[in-house]
Amino acid sequence: MYISVVKSTLHLEGNHSLKTRGNIIKSLRGKVKFKLNLTRLYLFHGLVFKMILKLMI
Repeated sequence: MYISVVKSTLHLEGNHSLKTRGNIIKSLRGKVKFKLNLTRLYLFHGLVFKMILKLMI
């Protein structure tokens, strides 16, 4: 009973491993893009903030 369950789960994992790998790679790429966009936003807002400070002083 237990062995058959393990075999079936391994078989399912084998079939889904390629799909999950693709999804993991996609999600990682998405996270990297998200981080890059965040850093760009931070840099841009930092520049704007510095300019505003210079104008105020």
